[in-house]
Amino acid sequence: MHEPLELVLLSFISITFLSVLIGWPAAAVYKKIRRIAPYKSPLPAKVAHAISIGTIIGYIIFLLGSTFSLGMVVSVGVWICRISVYLSLPFLLVSWSKGYWSRPWRIHQSFVTLAGIGCVYLLQSYS
Repeated sequence: MHEPLELVLLSFISITFLSVLIGWPAAAVYKKIRRIAPYKSPLPAKVAHAISIGTIIGYIIFLLGSTFSLGMVVSVGVWICRISVYLSLPFLLVSWSKGYWSRPWRIHQSFVTLAGIGCVYLLQSYS
């Protein structure tokens, strides 16, 4: 990683994925403690969440494979990220057009998808 743009992209990806890994469970715990009724998400919204988690899992697999120099594991991580990003785009567009979730939640989901696209770019160039 020698180019500043790639460092900025890696920082954006890391911060966004950390917000998912920490923020989503924290929001669930907060709602549980405050006894806030869970939002009944439609099926496309639930699928978009699951696919976003898939992108993050692929990124983690890639990092583990890179750390331990496991070539096949790196390839699996890249493919999981690539497939889940491509699958998440239509669900993101549907969530915006149908108005699923609140506006801040949709913006965050958009950032997660953009981070996934950036992740695929970085993984493609470094694997």
